[in-house]
This record gives sequence, structure tokens and C-alpha cells, in this order.
Amino acid sequence: MTIEYGNAVVPTLADTTIIRLAPGEWTDFSLPYSFPIYSGDIIVATDLTEKGISDSLELYQWIPSGNSYTTDPIFLPGIESASDPKTVLSGGGAFAAFNTSAKPIPLSIPPVCTLLSYYGNPAHAKKTGSYTKQWYVKMVFFDESGNRMPSIFCASLPSSGNARFFRRPPTFLPVSVAIIDSSKGNRYGHSANGTLDKGGSVFSFIFENNSTDPHSVTGKIETQSGLPHGIIAKLFRKSECLDSRLQDSTVVKLQAKSAITGYLVVGNESFISDFIKKVRQKKLPTAI
Repeated sequence: MTIEYGNAVVPTLADTTIIRLAPGEWTDFSLPYSFPIYSGDIIVATDLTEKGISDSLELYQWIPSGNSYTTDPIFLPGIESASDPKTVLSGGGAFAAFNTSAKPIPLSIPPVCTLLSYYGNPAHAKKTGSYTKQWYVKMVFFDESGNRMPSIFCASLPSSGNARFFRRPPTFLPVSVAIIDSSKGNRYGHSANGTLDKGGSVFSFIFENNSTDPHSVTGKIETQSGLPHGIIAKLFRKSECLDSRLQDSTVVKLQAKSAITGYLVVGNESFISDFIKKVRQKKLPTAI
């Protein structure tokens, strides 16, 4: 016996939620649904490309860590490894968005659960494949109480070929770590400006303690991907270096109202050896 069910239309559970993101400001928000959704559905629904501001949204999720909260990137245009459209956002979860443009952005959150999403389709998963050849190194940091601080992505140039720095995400902790754009002295949360044309790249970063009490920060290279053969990543603080392949960590002790500079060096052995010599000779290179 054959049963014909015919055609049907599944109505949406609710209208798409619109959250207005003011220009140049952070906006905290929560998912208005009890079910999980994919980050890619939010990006597609917001349709920044159509509005001519495709690179103007930076998106994070708030996650508990120790006795505090920290942010983890969901969408950073220009760093593919930090912008996986299949990132699952929990219903009722807390998030933060920054609008880098000069006009308001209507962030659209569609009522599409992961089971019904285009990104949840196994066929689509096969089509998407892997990322492009962009390489990246991800550093993570913890304070002395075990509270995780915002991570830092250092990546090669985006597919557009234009270097990019990303806004520092919000934090509740008195200590922080930031990427430094040495050409302007500004502090940022992430960087996509690395090249290997001269054998490697140097990323400068700074540990800062803004409180009146001493603190310590543990930092390490957590993950890396896409580095060409013969290219490695190492973390330097003064004359100290850490081999990222061993996943070693360093503890930086910060006095009250103090700061210490460090370097992430991505390059071949010759490039790194030259860097070590400059460190010992106190001829530190200018970070790109």
C-alpha cells in the first residue's frame, strides 16, 4: 500500500528578530529562542553584502570561565577560522556584536533551528569543504585564578588582500592582552595582516595590568593551521621562546599598573634565528 502525504508548508515559529546595532558601538544581546541556531543563518539573514557593509560586523559569544565570563569570536570577516558558519549558538545564550560601520546595522536572527538549517544539511557539509589557504595561529590566556581571557587570532592576509585589525572584545578582568599595530600604536583584539614574503611575520602584543594589585597571566599557542611546510610559530617574551609544537606556556607576572611586550613570530628557521639575534641585541623588529 502506498500512502501519499501530499505537500505541506511548515510555518515559522516566530518572526525574525531584528536587533539594531548602533554604529561604532558594542551591543550585548541574547537569542530570543529556546532552540540552537547556526551563526551562518544570522549572517545570511542580516545580509551585509547587500547593504554594502559586508565587513562591518564582528560577533562574539559570552562564555563562563572560572568566576567570570569571557568572549569567544563567532564571526570575524577576514579570519575564516574564526568565522565558521556552522558554529552552534545555544538558545538563550549571551552574545556581543560590534558595528564597525558609520550606519546602523539591523542584525537579523531568524527562527531556524539547526535541524532545519541549510548548514545542518549533510549534503551542504560536503559541498562547503575546507577553508582557503589562509593560515592562522590562535593564542589563549588565563589569569592566576584560571579565568580565561579573550583569545587572539593572528592570521595571514584575507582573501581580499587587504590587511585588517579587529576591535578588542569586552572583558570583565583587570588584566588584558592585545595585538599592537606598531605603525600607529593602537591596540586590537585580532590581526589578519601576516605575510611570508620575507620568510615570516612578527606580531607584537602587550600584557597589561590596569589594576592597583599585581596579577599574572598564563599564555600559550593553542592551535595553528594552514602554515606552509617549514614555517613554524613561536611565542617570545624578552629572551624566552616557546615552541608552539610542544604547547608550552609562559607565566607573565605583572606589577600594578604595568605592561610587558611579547612577540608571536611566524616564519622559517632562518627568519626566527634572525629575530632571536635582534632580541638579544635589543634591536627588536617593527611588527607588521
